[in-house]
This record gives sequence, structure tokens and C-alpha cells, in this order.
Amino acid sequence: MQYIKAIHIIFVITWFAGLFYLPRLFVYIREADEKKQSHDLRAQLILMADRLLYIITWPSAVLTFIFGNWIMIKTGYYKIMLTSGGSWMGIKYLLVIALYAYHISLDVFLRKLKNNALTMNSFKLRLYNEIPTVLLIAIVMLVVVKSNISAIYGVFGLLILVVVLISASYLYRRARNK
Repeated sequence: MQYIKAIHIIFVITWFAGLFYLPRLFVYIREADEKKQSHDLRAQLILMADRLLYIITWPSAVLTFIFGNWIMIKTGYYKIMLTSGGSWMGIKYLLVIALYAYHISLDVFLRKLKNNALTMNSFKLRLYNEIPTVLLIAIVMLVVVKSNISAIYGVFGLLILVVVLISASYLYRRARNK
């Protein structure tokens, strides 16, 4: 079982690498569009995003799902998800589902970018890029702390994190526009 957990963690890491870098490529593509930079630069960034999504990120997401559910079945975690002692696992599973929804949205964004149909500007994409950070922190805290975490403190901590990330994005935007 330890090997399965190790493989699961490896694919979680490679999946997150894609989830962190792909929206950053989207920001660069939108900035290239906004600054009317060369078509070659845009084409190269689209190619990089396409390869990242379909060669690394999607396979990692699928393998994360397979090995994660394998662990849940083999360890019996699926049995305790709806009990008070296992509620952390149910919440974690919901957060992981949100992460898959985010991943699917990136696929939609890339398709729109390829057709010049994405309406989000680079700043909104920067903010959107912070979603996996918040989800990662929430998931790791749930897995490590488990039932000892207070839901109120957890939600409050995540709200503070979101405010800090958004504030940092606005400060970066202001400094960049000077």
C-alpha cells in the first residue's frame, strides 16, 4: 500500500505543477494579445499550454484519481467519509472535486484561447490562478490535521489567505502599471 500512496503523491505533485503553470501561460498569452506582440510568440505559448495540459496535466489528474480512489477502497476510508470522525475525508473529497472542476475550466479556457474567444483579461487570469493554491492548502491541512481541525478556524484561515492573495495581486498590478 505504501507504494500506491507514493505513486498517488507523485501524480498529485505533477498534476498541481500543471495546474499552477497552465494559468500562468494563459496570462502570458493574454498579455501578448493585449500588447499586440508577435503571432509567433502567441503560437509558441499556445503550443506549450497545449502540451502541458494534454501530456502532463490530464494524465496526472487521471492517475491521481485512480490511485487516490484505490487507496480509499483498500484502506476503507470510503466507509468513514460520512461519519463524524471521517468528515475530513468527505470534505477533502469535495475539495478534490472542486479541483477537477477547476482543471476542466482550464481545458475550456485553452480551447477559447486557441480561437481568440477568451474574454478574461490577464489580471483576472492572475486571480483565477490562485484557486489551486487555496485548494491545495485546504486539502493538505485536512489530510494532516484531520478531525482535530475546527471548521470555523479552517474557513477563517482560508478567507484570510484569499484576502492576502487578492491584495498581493492588486499590489503587483499597481506596481507594474507605474
